[in-house]
Amino acid sequence: MSGGGLDTTLKELNDALAMYLDNQRSLNEMLATNASSEELRNLKIEVDIAIEQTRVQIQSKLQACTSWVVGDVCQVKWEDGHWYTCTITLSPVPPAHLWGIRLLGYDLYGEVPADRLRIFEKPKIAKGVMCMALHTGCYLTARVDSVVEGDRVATTFAWVTFMDKAIHGQCVKVPLYHLAESGQAAPEAQRKRYENTAEDQKKRDEIEHKKKMAKRDNFRKKKEAEAAEEEARRAAWKEHQKKAFKPL
Repeated sequence: MSGGGLDTTLKELNDALAMYLDNQRSLNEMLATNASSEELRNLKIEVDIAIEQTRVQIQSKLQACTSWVVGDVCQVKWEDGHWYTCTITLSPVPPAHLWGIRLLGYDLYGEVPADRLRIFEKPKIAKGVMCMALHTGCYLTARVDSVVEGDRVATTFAWVTFMDKAIHGQCVKVPLYHLAESGQAAPEAQRKRYENTAEDQKKRDEIEHKKKMAKRDNFRKKKEAEAAEEEARRAAWKEHQKKAFKPL
């Protein structure tokens, strides 16, 4: 039995603890009438261990959740259920007790309860591994050239070479918390933003194309009108000349 994995929230841990306590009470009642059952005793031991482990995890999360300060880098369980690196932008104010956060690389902001925050977990990176690295506020594809380990996350960094066309081959030094594992999906809100931006750009391009075509059409009509006017003037001048120099 286990009190929960790395992605377990405080609420899920509390729910698990309540379930284990119910199981413990039920087992105590059964053992009261069947104390010689080795199977029940073993189950009781497992439940007792699960309760202790879950309480330790809850305490650990409570300590971590109350230790943030504005500017700290941590991770948040976003609306899509995935964990993303973020910075703390606002301390909680009663009665809501919500932390203000900003997702690194996606320019998304939100307010979340403490149980949806966790200590930054190092991405699985090593020399030669492809990853996502922050560049001017956005994640771009990069290759890890080397990792320089520090005594803590804040002092650990990596040298990476960007692979995106715009800055291909550029080698830079980035802190560990500016890296993400390759293939990390963007939050749904960001994907929709990209889609909307692309759709808006397409509409703007269509409008701009129509404007150019209309301008070209107006220019053509203007030239045709000028040519017709010039032709009319020439015809009128020729007619004038015929009348002016008509032989007697």
